[in-house]
Amino acid sequence: MTTSLEVKSPLSEAVSLSTSQYGCGHSAPDFEDPVASGSKSSLLQSRATAFIWRNDALDETGAWGIQGTTFQIGAAFRNMPPLGSNSDWKLVDAGGFTGGENTLLWRNAVTDQTAIWTVDGIDFEDGFLLTGAPSLGSNSPWRLVSGVTISDSPTLVWRNQVTDQTAIWKFNETGVFQSGAFLENAPGLGANSAWQLIDALGNGNQLELLWRNQTTDETAIWKFDGSNFSSSAFVANLPQLGSNSPWELAKFVDVDGNKSADLIWQNRTSGEQAVWFLNGSDFTSSEFIKNAPRPDANWQIVGVVSIDLEELPTVIPQSAASTQAPSTNTLVWANDSDDTSGTWDIESNPLGATFINGRGIEGAPAIPPNSPWTLIDAIAKPGGGIQYLWRNQVTDETGVWTIQNNQFVSSAFLGGAPKLGSNSSWELISHVFLGDCDQTTLVWRNQATDETALWTFDANYQFVGSEFVSGAPVLGSNSQWKLIDAVDSYGYLDLLWRNEVIDETGFWILDGKDFSYSGMVENAPKLGSNSPWKLVKTENLNDDGHADLIWQNFETGEQGIWYLDDLDFASGVVVNNAPRPAQNWRVVGAV
Repeated sequence: MTTSLEVKSPLSEAVSLSTSQYGCGHSAPDFEDPVASGSKSSLLQSRATAFIWRNDALDETGAWGIQGTTFQIGAAFRNMPPLGSNSDWKLVDAGGFTGGENTLLWRNAVTDQTAIWTVDGIDFEDGFLLTGAPSLGSNSPWRLVSGVTISDSPTLVWRNQVTDQTAIWKFNETGVFQSGAFLENAPGLGANSAWQLIDALGNGNQLELLWRNQTTDETAIWKFDGSNFSSSAFVANLPQLGSNSPWELAKFVDVDGNKSADLIWQNRTSGEQAVWFLNGSDFTSSEFIKNAPRPDANWQIVGVVSIDLEELPTVIPQSAASTQAPSTNTLVWANDSDDTSGTWDIESNPLGATFINGRGIEGAPAIPPNSPWTLIDAIAKPGGGIQYLWRNQVTDETGVWTIQNNQFVSSAFLGGAPKLGSNSSWELISHVFLGDCDQTTLVWRNQATDETALWTFDANYQFVGSEFVSGAPVLGSNSQWKLIDAVDSYGYLDLLWRNEVIDETGFWILDGKDFSYSGMVENAPKLGSNSPWKLVKTENLNDDGHADLIWQNFETGEQGIWYLDDLDFASGVVVNNAPRPAQNWRVVGAV
């Protein structure tokens, strides 16, 4: 499947990348060589780089601002033309093709096309195809490696692993092909060598190529004067990673300003990133990127560009999301086969989510096999702990458990409520602490009558009153829209709806019991009507004032999060390094 890139005007002037703030910090024990003690000099701390990330599965591109080796800010690019998760267009590099930091270099090996996108801050600005270049043909063995600037000319670097050839193409400012040349007199590696060309760097008339041999755990640099080979060297004194290391060499850029390019590494298993500092071709020290998110394996570093430090504070969007602290959240699970439950702790933000640990609930009452009691929902209690909401459809009873630090504390029946009967078409959806934090509000849905209702209980779990939601849109008894969950949003009740047939998600916003307005989730990925991903819960996970969406894949056992900015999709992540529960386990809450 191919998706065309938007083609507009020629290349515009460079504008620095901007990003918004998220982050969570870790250190990793599994890097083969411990990070050198101490930090780089003040020279390093006075420099900044932008890491450019791509996730083909989500069709998303993001940017991080890094000061020295410390994560500062990050955000997804906005308003980019959608390519789709199965697009043949692949993001190859960022920045170097024009000598600035505002260009993204794309390649479609199927259609034999190459394109440039320009960005203004984190907003898509323009796109155009490179023209006049030689035809390589569909699925050519020539692979586009990088975009650099040589002698002020935008230049593409190509590698043919089959023929053991490397070539450069030069273009003018408007993307028109000017000339091409093979790189001459370079060492012969042989067809299908284990040596892989990772990245390229232009410096005046000089070209440097970065090579990696995963099998022998070696790294090398070749230097060229124009297209003529001048020298090569192994990178000396490198830590040993081993041939099966999850660390992958990603990019080649001068991070510390010593006029020698440094090595950027990505761990696709743990999600960490690191820098190995070089002096010429000699390894000197290494540092992890500190306070950084841990993106899952679908995110790949595709570009690293140097930016001016003084630009860094000015490019941060002053949105609510830009000031949010890292989030640690808990997913509450229920097992429908034996009515057991447990919790997962995860660290999450809009660029990544990582499983920390999982625990059972201790001291809880034993529930017999095939019990009619079903765990419906779990929410944070004001003052601490988690409240479980249970429903027994056979006996027409509802109850709650209080859980503190994974210990069962107490239970109570909800008393004095209207009787619905065992065959009632009313379904208990969710519960919230709305308005008065001592009061529990249950949210009910009757699909047959197209009605939604609220029941309120006091601090002693005694029924106070009930109300129908009034003024809401008419859906009809046969509607494909299903009420999924409810969340308290600063005293207002938000109802989450999902229509799997048309692959749409929306919210109703209530003012008390009265319908106020509704909105669809915009710019979200398309899952399809038969997707195994099911929307299970909503909660404001990163404390930015906007509800986020929790998804569960009932085929693969994966869990995902969509972060929202109001009703706009901001980013999506899969929980990394997490177990994959069987289908009888379902997420019933997120706190």
